[in-house]
Amino acid sequence: LVGSSLSKGDSGVDRFNITGFLAERLSNDVKNYAVAGGGNLSSLQSYLFSGAYAKDKPKYLIWEYTSNGVFPSENDLTSFIAAVH
Repeated sequence: LVGSSLSKGDSGVDRFNITGFLAERLSNDVKNYAVAGGGNLSSLQSYLFSGAYAKDKPKYLIWEYTSNGVFPSENDLTSFIAAVH
């Protein structure tokens, strides 16, 4: 799970229990890489370019994206796609 402070509050606590909810509903472990205060792009960018992603690529990636966020630019999307491959 990557996302904003909705997925990981300002104190680093998942106050809405999104991680727990997803884990229960999906019957699977869910790791939370959200970045509080980072908007819609920071957590995705930091996760895709991190050692955690390179070492253990997930089968699925859930991106919590707020409706008031700025949509990624073409350059952002190109770099995300390159990081995934």
